[in-house]
Amino acid sequence: MRSTLLRDALAEHDVTVPHNLLYTSNDNPFSEAGSRTMKYRSGYPKVFADSDSARAYIDDCVFCYDTEHRHSWIALFTPEQVHDGS
Repeated sequence: MRSTLLRDALAEHDVTVPHNLLYTSNDNPFSEAGSRTMKYRSGYPKVFADSDSARAYIDDCVFCYDTEHRHSWIALFTPEQVHDGS
């Protein structure tokens, strides 16, 4: 916990705070959206054989997301089209 003020207030009320706070999937909505996009893509394996296959899958997802997937929030263009003006 970083906030001394909050830590002191909790201590006044005898609340113990663990030093290893667990983070939830909604800590960063942008990373959560990216994770969901990858998980719901067809061909998503439940388990990767090794770290290289995981990296290859993510590289492919990012490439498709940027060049093939049309996004409703940018008028059904791909990010690549918006970036390069095509």
